[in-house]
Amino acid sequence: MVVLIVVAGVVAGVIGGLTAEANRLIETLAFGFDFTKSPNGPAGAPWWRRLLVALLGGVACGLIWMRIRPRPGGNLVGVKGASTDPTGTKRLPPLATVLDAFAQMLIVGTGISQGREPAPRQYAAVAAQALARRFRVDVATRGLLIAATAGAGLASVYNVPLAGALYALEEVVRPNLRTRRGWWQVAVAVIISALSTAVSWLFNHRARTYVMPQVRVDVHAYAWAALIAVVALVVGFAFQRALAWIKAHEPDTRRLWWTVPIGAVAVAAIGLWNPQIPGNGQVLVQTVLTGGLLPGALLIACVAKFGATLLSFGAGSNGGVLTPSLAVGASLTMALMGWCHVDAAVGVTVAVVGAACVLTLTQRSPMFSAMFALELTGSGLFTSSAVAWGVGLTWALYLLLPRLARRLRRRGPGPTGA
Repeated sequence: MVVLIVVAGVVAGVIGGLTAEANRLIETLAFGFDFTKSPNGPAGAPWWRRLLVALLGGVACGLIWMRIRPRPGGNLVGVKGASTDPTGTKRLPPLATVLDAFAQMLIVGTGISQGREPAPRQYAAVAAQALARRFRVDVATRGLLIAATAGAGLASVYNVPLAGALYALEEVVRPNLRTRRGWWQVAVAVIISALSTAVSWLFNHRARTYVMPQVRVDVHAYAWAALIAVVALVVGFAFQRALAWIKAHEPDTRRLWWTVPIGAVAVAAIGLWNPQIPGNGQVLVQTVLTGGLLPGALLIACVAKFGATLLSFGAGSNGGVLTPSLAVGASLTMALMGWCHVDAAVGVTVAVVGAACVLTLTQRSPMFSAMFALELTGSGLFTSSAVAWGVGLTWALYLLLPRLARRLRRRGPGPTGA
């Protein structure tokens, strides 16, 4: 078992490193440069090229998805389905899963507004499934290995070892920490994620995804974090519900060859007006952290990113919501901080809080969401405590408010006097 864990960690790290390099290659071939690292997104490319690559990428990915997805609708067996199936009959179809992951990288690399974090998870999960078969492990161990290695794939791309382990544990495995097996599951997920991240340093040289500016320690940030936690509860819940509705009404699989390119070109057209909208949202998040946009422009960017992401999923494109959620939360928060004349050195801390809070609602995973935002930015103790406070409050309200509403409904209207 020790050999299997080590091999899984190393394989996930190599997969993550190569996936990150492939993402950069796709963007360079599409636009002539890596637009995710550019403060102006794909704006450096001619307008016609931005529309053309969106169309070509949409057609290619639409045809791939039309070929591999079930008909008339639905998706392939995913990481969660393959990991949690107690019978062991649900398996990731290797070729279709790899093609699906490649299509996600291609469609986001050519500008559609979705996250591409499922791709490394899927590649790593397919590899873990093959390793489990090779080592002839039981069904429960196979499920744990797939989940842990998928989280490690995420960790190795974004240099987030703890968040990668928490993805596997909080979103998929959900261990019972009152048992020895529960702690064994935690250990496996942490070790595989740590190994994969260490291997990925050969590719990314330990670079953070975002450059975090200098923050100022100010106790008022906790008050602002509490306010943003409430705002993020509303926005994140609306985002999550809208995404759920759109995914439930995806186009027929047979129509993806034309619905996906239409969605891709529509997002590219939005990008001609605001070049920070195309892609997974990394450009917008970095712009928020760096500063320079007025509150009105930030709010417009938030609404545009929200809408472009819904449009992308509505067209039938497949992808993630991690970075789009961070972008929506961070831009909305910084817009409010600007209108309230909060110092930028304090506002940037609250922006990380807002990003993590919105992600908490879209993922329904508070610990993963908080750690993901913190590791991406390399935040220090002050920002970490503010994020923990804000995310904790958002999640507590999310759990308590429905219960309170049900209790009030059962109580009914009070007695009325004559």
